[in-house]
Amino acid sequence: MNKTLYLIIILIIFSQITKEKPMAQSTAGANAEYETLYLVDMPTAGVIPKGFFDVNSSVYSGGGFLAELLFSPFDRFMVGISYSVTNLISNDKIVFQNYPGIQIKWRFVDEQIAFPAIAIGINTQGVGDYDKNEKRYQIHSPGAFLALSKSYKWFLGNSALHGGLNYSFEPGGESLNFYLGFEQSIHSFASLNLEYNATLNEKDNLFYSKKGLLNSSIRIPITGGLTFEFQFKDLLIHFKNSSNITRNIHFEFIKRM
Repeated sequence: MNKTLYLIIILIIFSQITKEKPMAQSTAGANAEYETLYLVDMPTAGVIPKGFFDVNSSVYSGGGFLAELLFSPFDRFMVGISYSVTNLISNDKIVFQNYPGIQIKWRFVDEQIAFPAIAIGINTQGVGDYDKNEKRYQIHSPGAFLALSKSYKWFLGNSALHGGLNYSFEPGGESLNFYLGFEQSIHSFASLNLEYNATLNEKDNLFYSKKGLLNSSIRIPITGGLTFEFQFKDLLIHFKNSSNITRNIHFEFIKRM
């Protein structure tokens, strides 16, 4: 059993111990108080409540770091800004993002019993290593997107289906793409997410040997609106010069202003 699995088990045990106290369960587990904003990398139709902010960050392979701040000034609407650094923890030269990423999301249709929630928006933040020569990320930003989400409750807990269309603005990615996935709560102490990004907007095969990214994550509520997430990306091993699944960690904190 590797160290990653040990850490997941420890966090689950910790969340089980603390869940008896009143606390915000954030976006994970059967008692989640807030909507999921992302499957793994791609957006859902979820938004944070009016007057709340969301701070989230990722630490990824190559010593990279990504931070994002989101705020909801109106009902069903949120805006945000993000920034990433590659080789922050490394002996290689630090690569800074040229311009901050921006995000705008508006859910114009709320979920009904027989109809999904629908949101439109723009997210210019790519993910992974940044290539200054090519002016793009390993994974294109969602760009302009249309997202649909539908949740369900059954004996195994809370489930949700998500999907969408997106059009990235980065060089080599200017074409229509689609993505889909689902999430499933595991009692009150975790949620599992699975995402398929078709990467139809990959034209030059700069970072990929084959199209299609299959990603997953496990989200664990900690305390006071804080969620910890392990991300397992490229389960199909389609990244070039890669023979293993990419592992990232992600934190999310949601609170009222």
